[in-house]
Amino acid sequence: MVASTDIKFYVHTNNNAPQLPNTWGALANILDACLVTGLGSQAVSSTGINNKVLTLTTGTAHNLKVGQVIKLTGATQAEFNKEYRITLAPDATTIQVDLDNSPTLTALTGSMSIALPPLGWVKEFSTGGKRAYRNADFIDSDRPFLRVVDEIDPVWGASYAKYAKVGIVDQMIDIDTMIGTQTPYEAAAPNKNWVGTGSGESAYNGWAKWYYARTRDVYETGWYDSEGSENGNKRWLVVGNKDWFYLLPSQVDSVYPNIYFFGKLNTESQRLYGLSSSLQYDTAKNNTATNNKTALSAGAAAFLLHGNNTGNPALSLYNGNRLAPNGPSLFFPDLDASLLLADVYIPFKLSLNPLIKMPALKWLLNPYKYGYDYITVESSKKFFLLKTVFASTAKPSGNQDLGSLSGLIAFELS
Repeated sequence: MVASTDIKFYVHTNNNAPQLPNTWGALANILDACLVTGLGSQAVSSTGINNKVLTLTTGTAHNLKVGQVIKLTGATQAEFNKEYRITLAPDATTIQVDLDNSPTLTALTGSMSIALPPLGWVKEFSTGGKRAYRNADFIDSDRPFLRVVDEIDPVWGASYAKYAKVGIVDQMIDIDTMIGTQTPYEAAAPNKNWVGTGSGESAYNGWAKWYYARTRDVYETGWYDSEGSENGNKRWLVVGNKDWFYLLPSQVDSVYPNIYFFGKLNTESQRLYGLSSSLQYDTAKNNTATNNKTALSAGAAAFLLHGNNTGNPALSLYNGNRLAPNGPSLFFPDLDASLLLADVYIPFKLSLNPLIKMPALKWLLNPYKYGYDYITVESSKKFFLLKTVFASTAKPSGNQDLGSLSGLIAFELS
C-alpha cells in the first residue's frame, strides 16, 4: 500500500527553505512557504523504475528527509506527475518513492523537477508582516481566519524579543478589519492582542504569541522580552495538512522548540478550531511566557478553543498516559528502543466530549537514547517523525546533561 501524502512536513534544512533570523517578518515568510507556495524546487537528472519503486536522482544534494512529501512535475508520462512520500534516501542525491503498481517502464522521460508542495491553505489578506490565513475547505462556511502580525509594534524596542502576535478571527474584510468572535479576546480591551501600549520596558505588546527570537532558551528562567534576542538563524519545523498545522520554532539556536498549533479539531458532535501559543499579557520587563514551557505543559504555553472565549480559558495539553488510553507501542530496530507513543489530548470538559485528541501528535512515554531529532521511522507503512523537546519543569543545574531533561514527541505522518 502506497503511503498517504495528506500530512506533510518541512524543516529549516530543506533547500531554499526560508530561514528564521533575528528579523521581523521571518516567521511570516515560513508560513507563506509551508502553507501557500511550497518550497525547494530542484531538477531531476535521472530516474529509474524497479517493480513498484521509483528512484529519482538530483544533480545536487536534495536535502530531503525520509517521510517528506514531494511533488513530481514535468514527466512526459503524465500519470506520474503527482505527490509521493519519500520512503528511502540512499544518498545525498537520491530518493525513492513507492508506486501504486509495477509499470512496464524502466525510466521516465521529460524535463522533470521535484518540490515540497504546500499544505494548501489560502492567504486571504497580507500587508507587510501581517497575514490572514484560512484552510481551503470552501464547503465549511464557518472556517475562521488565523491572523498573524509579525512586525514590530511602535511601542516595542527594536532589540527586544521577536514573536508573531496570533489569534483566531471569525470574519475579516481586510487585514485590519475584523468582525465577530475573536480568540483570545477581552471586551473591555478589544485590541489587547493586537495593539501595543505603554513604552520601553513597561510596554505591553500582544497576548497570544509565537516566539522565534529571544536571548535565552525555553528552559532558562528569569529572562524577559526586554533583554533582547539572539542573532543568527533558528531551527524550525512545520507539520500539517489542509486542516491544521503545528509550528515548532526554536527561540535560540537549540534543539528545543516551542510547540504551537492552529487548526480544525474534530469531535463526535462538533468541529472546533484551536490555537496553541505562548499566552501571557505582561510588560516587556515581566513577560516570561516561554520559560520552562511547551504546549504539552501547564502554564503560560496554553491552548485556546475558538468560540469558547468567555474568559478565554487556557487549556493545557496532556499526554495519553495521564488522561486516556495510550497510543501504539512500536519497535524500531534501528533505534535500539521500543517507542511507547501516547496520544495527546485536550481535556475539554463536555458531557459527550471530555477529551479532544490532537491530530497526529504523539508523546513518548518511555526513556530513549538521546539525539533522536528530525528522524523519521517506519512501522507497517506508517511513518513517524521524531522531534526532541524540553520536558522538564526544572532548570538544569551545574553540569547536568541536557539530554537527561529532554523529551520526545512524534508526528504520525501516514
